[in-house]
Amino acid sequence: GLTANVVALGEQCTLAVSDVLALAASAEVEHISLNNPLWATGAGSYDYTPQTLQPVAGNVAVANPGAGNNIGVALIDSGVALLSWDLIGNGSMFLPGSIFPQVVYSESFVPGEGVDDLYGHGTHIAGTIVGNGANSKGPAYLRSIHGIASGAKVISLKVLDRNGGSSDAAVIRAIERAIELKYLYNIKVINLSLGRPIYESYKTDPLCRAVERAWLNGITVVVAAGTTDVITAGETTAMERLLRRGTIHW
Repeated sequence: GLTANVVALGEQCTLAVSDVLALAASAEVEHISLNNPLWATGAGSYDYTPQTLQPVAGNVAVANPGAGNNIGVALIDSGVALLSWDLIGNGSMFLPGSIFPQVVYSESFVPGEGVDDLYGHGTHIAGTIVGNGANSKGPAYLRSIHGIASGAKVISLKVLDRNGGSSDAAVIRAIERAIELKYLYNIKVINLSLGRPIYESYKTDPLCRAVERAWLNGITVVVAAGTTDVITAGETTAMERLLRRGTIHW
């Protein structure tokens, strides 16, 4: 079988190669794309980004809880660890509504896996965005490592499995969910720290078209621009209407 995204009909289906060729010949079908695999970009480890992007007078290592206040960030990644103290707020496990005050919504698009982060990448990215520095406070630490927008809220949409892998279809479903939840959680940003090689034009690529729909709905989309010599963000980096994030290695 071959998994294909049928763009014109808005469907994902598994077909034999002969059936795909027959379907492509139909006048009712605009385009067919493979449901390509993709994966997380970069390594799951903290850096000192907040000290340069969010300076605070007197002590650049102090988190600013007002940065990004009440802004929703849809994190499409591997989920968020259930016991990440940087994301629990005051450390209480008995808060009403959610055990992560900074993670207000979680959903998994990975078959057989819940919302917990079994890979680590999503928790790293969530900490970079909204981490409060609780894991690096006290006399044992030289610096407090916190997120760049501690006042923002994360909407965790899990698409990467325990091995860091996913597919176009899963990411597209997550993007569509972020659009649906935009007004409920004031989602202004989608973060996609994942990627794959380029297989077709961004004008027909279903993943790129989903990203464009998010932009047309008023959501800023931030994608990985490549953090190694091998892994790139793929086709989405060729698009306009989004922000590309990369790293500098000294």
